[in-house]
Amino acid sequence: MSKQLMAGAFILIAAAGHAGAATYALSPDGLSVVRIVSSTALAATTFNTALLPAGYTTTTAAGGAVAISTYEAGYRGGNGGGHIEALFTPAAAPPAGSTLRWAQVITTNDPLGGKVSPYLDTHLPAGGGVFYDWAGSTTPLASGQLPFYDFSTRSPADLATINPITWNASLYPTVVNAANNIEVHAGVSWGWNMKKAPVGTASAIFTNPAPGTATVTGVGTSSFSWGTGDPSSLTFAGSAFDATPGTKFKIGTLTFHNGTIAANSGADSVDFEAPLHFTNIPELDFIFKTKFTLVNTPNIDGDPAASADQVVIGSFGYTFNVLEGVTASVDVMATLNTSLVGTPGHISADGSDFDSSPLDRSPTFVVGDISLANATGGGFITQVPEPANWLLLMAGITFIYFRKRFARHL
Repeated sequence: MSKQLMAGAFILIAAAGHAGAATYALSPDGLSVVRIVSSTALAATTFNTALLPAGYTTTTAAGGAVAISTYEAGYRGGNGGGHIEALFTPAAAPPAGSTLRWAQVITTNDPLGGKVSPYLDTHLPAGGGVFYDWAGSTTPLASGQLPFYDFSTRSPADLATINPITWNASLYPTVVNAANNIEVHAGVSWGWNMKKAPVGTASAIFTNPAPGTATVTGVGTSSFSWGTGDPSSLTFAGSAFDATPGTKFKIGTLTFHNGTIAANSGADSVDFEAPLHFTNIPELDFIFKTKFTLVNTPNIDGDPAASADQVVIGSFGYTFNVLEGVTASVDVMATLNTSLVGTPGHISADGSDFDSSPLDRSPTFVVGDISLANATGGGFITQVPEPANWLLLMAGITFIYFRKRFARHL
């Protein structure tokens, strides 16, 4: 898709029109996200002449076309940023003794090398302190065209002190003569920002109670009750989170009231649906679902623990127990994993400019585990060991048994 942005000046080919263009990218560890910003047309008169060193003069001109062929977010070498490739085709060949060159002005809150924003991005010493002289493209070029390539990046570690990281460029094709006069043509803006990825909010609702004969209220809400008499209930209050993939974080608080309900009026299970919203990468929002098994135990005089009702959290091995007639709360914890997948990618001529194993452009987060923590008074947590831990436990018991048996025969 192309869009005429400035009559007689240039045509910008929008990145959204290119198959595979990535407007955002998640880092390999899932900790940060890079998102490109919309590219716009820039009049030649917007070039910041105050950044030029002494001895240069400027004029403006019209004519020619700038086409963006690649514009995407990405990561390489552990750093994230934006990758762009463009081509300027002048309306006429430059005058004798003149050359086509790019001028790029950078505005960022994370400058490198002691530079002060805004500044001219020269990239190589050949730029002479003014021009960006590295094409870097592997695309065959017609005679007289001026290619442009850039993959600007920053380390996600910088987010510890600069959040978000912003990086924006104003890019202009120019014609430069021997007298250091710069004829500036209309250009384009482009850029990207980097933010923490697994930050957001969680909520939950209760659905699909069973059996269908149970007396229930609150289906489809965050507060569900069951039984007649003094109904038992579950209420979930979601939390804001700032997670690290692979590490437990709190998604909310579950409050369980163990009421005294009439026989055959209670529910045996209810589904727990928890939407996780990611503030900086809403494309990865998802709903985590699991089943809560509700164990309504008979009341035993003199044994409050045995009379405690239970909520079994899916198949994750955690049970929340609450004493008869008591209301208690527990933190619901989760871990996030990424489903990033390596895919083939393009490599520059020297093999260093593009990631040799770029990541899937549509990664997702998945919940790797759900657990409970920090039960309040009247509630307590029990945990069933995972299958692997059961095997270790049984192996230990078997070892102790045979060791003792062998010792008796010494």
